[in-house]
Amino acid sequence: MPRAPLTPAVLTRGQAAAYIGMSASWLKTAPMPRVDMRRPGGHRPVWRYLRADLDAWLAARRVPAGYATPPG
Repeated sequence: MPRAPLTPAVLTRGQAAAYIGMSASWLKTAPMPRVDMRRPGGHRPVWRYLRADLDAWLAARRVPAGYATPPG
């Protein structure tokens, strides 16, 4: 029986940016939760984005039909 392809829970900056429809440069400085995946003792961060955090971030910015976009 063939297995269904896995959907990654963790995305690179480029993948995360594409997922939410923004650029990677925008995401680099965005107020977005991210995970540091560096190895123990590592010096440079290895940032990844959780799909669940991206979905929550999008849901928090949802504006119902007929309402104005909130300021700020």
